[in-house]
Amino acid sequence: MEEASSSSDTLIGLVACFLMGVVPILFIISLVMAIVRKSKGWAITSMATVLLGFACFVLLAIYGADQAKEEGVENAKEAPVKFELSDGSAFFEPQGIWSFVDMGFRDTHLEIGNSNGHDYYAVFVDEKENLPADFLLSDFAAVSLEFAKSTLSAPELGEPKQVEIAGMPGVQQEVVGTASNVEYVYLCTFLEGPDRYYHLLGWTQVPYRETSLPQLESVAETFREIEPK
Repeated sequence: MEEASSSSDTLIGLVACFLMGVVPILFIISLVMAIVRKSKGWAITSMATVLLGFACFVLLAIYGADQAKEEGVENAKEAPVKFELSDGSAFFEPQGIWSFVDMGFRDTHLEIGNSNGHDYYAVFVDEKENLPADFLLSDFAAVSLEFAKSTLSAPELGEPKQVEIAGMPGVQQEVVGTASNVEYVYLCTFLEGPDRYYHLLGWTQVPYRETSLPQLESVAETFREIEPK
């Protein structure tokens, strides 16, 4: 339906542009003939071309306004928006329509949701200075994974994989389970920055897994630390 509408709009625009080029010529010809031959018919034709030209002008104005509106909507959909963590240490800049939400988690530094109504992210941060000196990324991932599992019934773990986002080493792992009789899949990304560990907890409902997991992965890839001023 959208393609048909777009083709129709394009055709209208082309026809209007064509008429705007032809109408002035017809007006001049009919005006000259009306003066030379003093013909009522040519005078009426001349007036008709004026009205037709005005109609074409209005049509082009409407067409241009519609095109500008459509482009504005598309740009709003595509333009990335920056979502900064509450401690100012990092941010997401995802494509699509995301917004701040309040999901009731404790100790989160950011909670955002997608306009599709089933894709979400929460970010947890731990300062290295508050952790034992021998605490590693693998330890952080293990502890954070236990938290993620605790929010689901009968959780099942996927295979962990090594990732690197904006120069930060990390581990990414899926968790599938049930909460309130709804099946969810988590995408847990654990990152190590110079001074902090980050747990990027993304999730969606299992029926949307095929389309939503790639989107959650792409959102995680936009994660960046903010250099201290």
